[in-house]
Amino acid sequence: MKPPSKIKFSKMHHIGNDFIVVDFRGHETDFYKTFSPGFVRKICDRNFGVGADGVVGLLSDGSDGLVMEIINSDGSFAMMCGNGLACLALFAAERGAAPGRSFPVDTRSGMRDVSVSAIKNGRARVAVGMGRPETAAEKIPVKTGMIEGARKGSPVIGKKAVIAGKEFRVNLVSMGNPHCVIFSEKPPGRREFEKYGPLIENADLFPDKTNVEFAALRGDGSIDVLVWERGAGPTKACGTGACAVAYSSYLNGFTGEKVVINLPGGSVAAEIKNGPAINLRCEPVFVYEGEMSLF
Repeated sequence: MKPPSKIKFSKMHHIGNDFIVVDFRGHETDFYKTFSPGFVRKICDRNFGVGADGVVGLLSDGSDGLVMEIINSDGSFAMMCGNGLACLALFAAERGAAPGRSFPVDTRSGMRDVSVSAIKNGRARVAVGMGRPETAAEKIPVKTGMIEGARKGSPVIGKKAVIAGKEFRVNLVSMGNPHCVIFSEKPPGRREFEKYGPLIENADLFPDKTNVEFAALRGDGSIDVLVWERGAGPTKACGTGACAVAYSSYLNGFTGEKVVINLPGGSVAAEIKNGPAINLRCEPVFVYEGEMSLF
């Protein structure tokens, strides 16, 4: 069966991290044929396409289970995306695809539990179980020989690394995808952010590249964060990035088990549970629905 010539979609976001969300349950083969890297780059282009940080696909596992696929705006697949998962949870609940208000979703990083409440006017409150953070060097992954004091099997927290001729103290966390968190007294300026974001993302010490978070503690105990996402560049927000910052801050003793992360698109509350596991409280939003042609 040929892929459809036109595709219905929902444009959604959570604190500015925006997605083209599509329902391809029962048409998984068509999803992978349709959303080729080239097509994704075209439709995510903000001048020549719909415009988005990525594509979120709602798929089925062949029974009653739900599966999420995330494709970055550069056409690469993401292992996990907290904001995308929050949007997919509301999308599934509104369309009757979810088995209830609390349900699991299978992702490339494993099963994640979501809970949807207070649905009204295209908005909802969504609690997302983001899973267990990993800090062992091989889980990131990272080349330990390029970081001072780093060794296989041990956390890379507050370690010195020289990237593009500049020394950083890096905190590495995997939330199913790699993150490099860098704390400083204040967030970098735009020029510095745009220079070092891609240099760190593509640095040799990260075999699979990495997401980058520049973080600064505020006097009220919250954390200001700028995000350079792997495969997407600067984004308004990143759910897994918020978790990586929260956990890095907790391990450094900067903050406790609960912390508010302030991102360019808004704030999100993160809580570290026993295990440890991290929960996010999100409020995804429907922006509009549309139909796009295959071009």
